[in-house]
Amino acid sequence: MNSYRWYRLGVGRRPVKRAEVLALFEHRPQSSCTFSLIRSDKTGIYADFSWRHFVMLERVSDEGEYFEDHLEVRSSMQISFRGSSTFPLLRVVDGGRNIRVLIDALEGALGHEFFFESVPFNMDLGASLESNKLLDSCKLVGAKVTDLRVADGVLSRVEFAARQGMSLSLIDFLRGKDFKIELMKYEVLRSGIRGGISFGKSGRVLVSGALEEFLVNFVESEVNAAS
Repeated sequence: MNSYRWYRLGVGRRPVKRAEVLALFEHRPQSSCTFSLIRSDKTGIYADFSWRHFVMLERVSDEGEYFEDHLEVRSSMQISFRGSSTFPLLRVVDGGRNIRVLIDALEGALGHEFFFESVPFNMDLGASLESNKLLDSCKLVGAKVTDLRVADGVLSRVEFAARQGMSLSLIDFLRGKDFKIELMKYEVLRSGIRGGISFGKSGRVLVSGALEEFLVNFVESEVNAAS
């Protein structure tokens, strides 16, 4: 299972230019961060972003005394600038909590007018997935709702799961109530191949199974259509 996030990015009011992206791969010997080019094609520029940081270790001396030591390690994540001549979107794979390091590196390279914002997802993406004619079947197998009013002054967070699929509109417990959908999880089938995808307002998309490429491309097409 892989985790994906999409971000809108630009400099001022315009998308990032190709020359600006390629400049990221220039050698910077003093920097703790490195952008390494993997490939470039009509869909975008694919790269590996890595950075150096230190982990504190507690060691024991030969005399039995404890002391602190620091180990230098290098971490990385896969990113891709989506586009051809200009790049309004950035896709990040398994960025996790380290996305701040990437933002700082991009801001340092592109200047103070650089902007970077996460793309959230809602029920519209679920509706588009359910109506996708390239899928043999699409089942909502999990959902998390928040701000569900269950009594005066009482809000609840509830999770639902159904291996055979469900429709939130048919759940009596939710009927006539106001709530927000925080997460949706689907199981899909295409040409006998199964896959899974979950997404929510945080912008994080989890994809599993052999349909990963198809599902990632689907999400990205929806992001582009909404731009």
